[in-house]
Amino acid sequence: MKRGWEGAVLKLLRSKDFVLTATTVWYETSHPLHARLPMRLDPARHDLRTVSRGGGGLMEEVRSTLPDLLGKHRDTDDHFAWVACDTVTTQSLTAYLRKELSVPGPRVKALGHWRPD
Repeated sequence: MKRGWEGAVLKLLRSKDFVLTATTVWYETSHPLHARLPMRLDPARHDLRTVSRGGGGLMEEVRSTLPDLLGKHRDTDDHFAWVACDTVTTQSLTAYLRKELSVPGPRVKALGHWRPD
């Protein structure tokens, strides 16, 4: 098992709970080989969206698609946001979720794993 953010992502995507949960994952990659990491995905439940690192691509992608994904779950307790990125992106995404999309604090778990380059 790899360490750091790669290990955390692999652990999440191989976990038993992930297999049973409908999930959308924006997976930021810095190298084409990262997009080919083995992940246990069920296409009926999991939507993996690969985004190239740099240039604000992740924030742009999340801002353009997450509101529609949350739309049907906005008034229910069946959604959860887990943010694990570099520290700057984590802060930006968390603020976006909490302030602009009004996701309640207990429904958001965020952790900056590394400092951006």
